[in-house]
Amino acid sequence: MSGPRLEFGLSCPPFKEVADSLRGVRARGFASMPEGAQRAIASQGGKAAHAAGRAHQYSREEAKQHGKTGGSKATKEHLQAIGRKGGLARARKYGQQSETVIHFEDLGQDFLRFVVRGSEVVASEPFQGWLWAGAKVLCRPRVGRCLDIEVQSTLKSVKLTLRYRITKIEYRPVCDKPAVQS
Repeated sequence: MSGPRLEFGLSCPPFKEVADSLRGVRARGFASMPEGAQRAIASQGGKAAHAAGRAHQYSREEAKQHGKTGGSKATKEHLQAIGRKGGLARARKYGQQSETVIHFEDLGQDFLRFVVRGSEVVASEPFQGWLWAGAKVLCRPRVGRCLDIEVQSTLKSVKLTLRYRITKIEYRPVCDKPAVQS
C-alpha cells in the first residue's frame, strides 16, 4: 500500500486539514491567522461599524419577526433546484455534459420543449425536431420570458425571438441514448 495511512479519531486534525496538507494547499491571508486573531479583528470591525453608525441594530420586534420567518422561504423544491444547478455546474467544470430542457407555454404550437446542449438545440419535443435541431440559443433562458434563437436555413442564418413564454427550465445530465427527432 503506497502513500500515508490516515487514521481519524479525537486526537487527529479535521479531515479538511489533513486532505489539504496532502495536496499541498496552504491557507493564505486572513485564513492563515490563528482563530483568536481572526475573532479579534472581526470584533474590532463590528465595534467600528457600530461607532460609525453603519451597523444595523435589530429591535426586539424585528428580531422576533426574523426568527418566525427564518427558513420558511426555502422550500424543498427550491433547495433541490439549487443543489441540481450546483451539481450540473460541477459536472460541466469537470467535463461531464448536461442538457437544459426549456418548456414553453402551450398556445397550440407543434413544440413544447427544446432540449439544449451548450447553446445548441438538439431536440424539439414532441414535434418539429427536424426544424429546430441545430438552432443556437442566443440568450440565457429565464422563466416568464421569450427565447432569442438563431436558425440556420439553407441560404442564411435568421435571428428570431420565439413568442412563447418559458414556463419551466430543467437541468439534467446527458443520457446515453440519442434524443428522439420527430
